[in-house]
Amino acid sequence: MMTDTDDVSGHGPSPQPETDWSPQPARLGRRSLVLGMAAAGASAMGVLVAGAASAEAQPATTSDPVLLGKSNKAKGTTSVSTTKGNGLEGKTSAGGQSGVAGVDTSAGGGHGLFGSSTRGTGVAGTSTDDNGVSGVTAGTYQSGVAGTDTTTGGGHGVYGTSENGTGVWGQTQADGQHGVAGDDQSLNGGHGVYGTSTIGVGVLGHSDSNWGVGGSSTGGAGVVGNSDSNNGVAGYSVSGNGVAGFTTGEHVSGVFGSDTSSGGSYGVYGESTNGDGVYGTTGKPSHHGVHGSGGSYGVFGESSDGGACWARRTPMVRRVASVSMVVRVVHTASTAVPPPATACTPIAMRQTVVRLCMPTATPR
Repeated sequence: MMTDTDDVSGHGPSPQPETDWSPQPARLGRRSLVLGMAAAGASAMGVLVAGAASAEAQPATTSDPVLLGKSNKAKGTTSVSTTKGNGLEGKTSAGGQSGVAGVDTSAGGGHGLFGSSTRGTGVAGTSTDDNGVSGVTAGTYQSGVAGTDTTTGGGHGVYGTSENGTGVWGQTQADGQHGVAGDDQSLNGGHGVYGTSTIGVGVLGHSDSNWGVGGSSTGGAGVVGNSDSNNGVAGYSVSGNGVAGFTTGEHVSGVFGSDTSSGGSYGVYGESTNGDGVYGTTGKPSHHGVHGSGGSYGVFGESSDGGACWARRTPMVRRVASVSMVVRVVHTASTAVPPPATACTPIAMRQTVVRLCMPTATPR
């Protein structure tokens, strides 16, 4: 059996030398050597573990290194500057993770990730198969992505461009909300939503079961159209009305037209290839399907190959005037009423008395 004083060489006890008072190196037995090495290793490992734990638990000072794969804490800003290449670059190959991530936990709110540039783009994003830049918010009345323009000359809060698709696209799944909404808060009035096109449509709306384009106003026009040389507003339909107007107001019009030209034109003009140019109907007694009032003729009709006017009283239909004649309804009664003393010839049509008048001059 070995003791702590046995020689590690294994040759037994050494002979005792003469007394020497000079310092001698300590001689360790085999057991002591093994125990000492184990203790030293454990001590070194404890220092490393304690150092790593200290790096995660305590804020780093300005001289502490940044530890990879660890949580590094500091009380100041860590800055990386370079004269070539990216100042700081992060990459990841893990799905659903970020090359560079920023988190803001301040009470007053800050920026999870902030970018600034003097002459370039503050934050730029690009992707091969997904969104270049994506934003998500859980805040009410907030924006997933928001843009603000503070230039004095005016710019774009949010700008979108596309080579083969849509420049800006909006979508909503909430009832009564908008895929894209615009709000004008200027003092002198601007445009909530504005569209322009060189050879196409400035603003286009489409719906499968409702209005393609809808307009609403509290004190002005819901929809306004303007053109320098063509139709201000045009409507087209395959199987419905090209333009339809509705109103619930008293003594106003579902569709209203006004002509203010100096040479005179049409307030409302109707034209048809195979039907009626203008057609009017009413379901209320003592009112008129078409009513006209004017200093000359309330209603004027002309035709190149038929009657100037047709008088209809269901179920009777009778043509009452020929070319160049004007029809003026003068009275409606249960019996025929003698006409006024004029050169017109009265024709009784059941309860309606009509005067056929030959104009002295061809009316406009």
